[in-house]
Amino acid sequence: MRWMCLFSIVVMVFMNGCRGSGGRGEHNRTEVNSKAQSPEFKDFPNTWRQFISKSPEFTVPVTGIVRPERAAPEPIISSECVYSSEARGLVPVVTISWTVPAGQVTETETAATAARQQPAEAPLRRFDLGQHYKSFERNLYSSALSTDKLKRFNLPSNSALVGNQEAVVGAGPGLFPVLADYRVEEIKDQKSNRRFYKETVVVSELSEGISNTLRVSSLAGREWKTDQVVQFMVPVCLVSF
Repeated sequence: MRWMCLFSIVVMVFMNGCRGSGGRGEHNRTEVNSKAQSPEFKDFPNTWRQFISKSPEFTVPVTGIVRPERAAPEPIISSECVYSSEARGLVPVVTISWTVPAGQVTETETAATAARQQPAEAPLRRFDLGQHYKSFERNLYSSALSTDKLKRFNLPSNSALVGNQEAVVGAGPGLFPVLADYRVEEIKDQKSNRRFYKETVVVSELSEGISNTLRVSSLAGREWKTDQVVQFMVPVCLVSF
């Protein structure tokens, strides 16, 4: 009787062990982070200082807050994972769009023209990206200008992160994503007889699975004025085996 009980215990332990290892193997086959990374970030703890900008525009102060009554309509945020040949894998891409009023449509514009979307002259914008708690109040963010298309966000030379290697390395390469696109379209609404501008910014190679905050500012004299602050989540890009 004692031998039968011992045999039963051994069989149960064996079966549970097989089920456990099988479950872990199946999980790994279907949900593995792509961990794609650009060669620029090789030996990141020792090379991140190459992303400190010398641009004087980034040392100009940013002032103002977005008041609820003056804020633009809620932005439209979409995200996806796109293959990057440079990073050799899937990278997260986030697209943010919003509209701002531009005034009345003139009487000389025809009804056909009033309903059409067309490119507009893009204003100079500053984009600040924060990952830390109260990033903008604590001067912990990276920046890019709207003219820096296809370039990476950099640290302003007066950023608090310049002297905080631990915070930079902890944030990782996602602190320096790529400004993949910025464009402005003019929208003329025939029904309301008004003109709007639709602005779209696309950012790629962000840190996966965390919340980011994007601040959008426009140049006013000798300072930047805050126009928009957007918080968004970055997707996790998985590969299947």
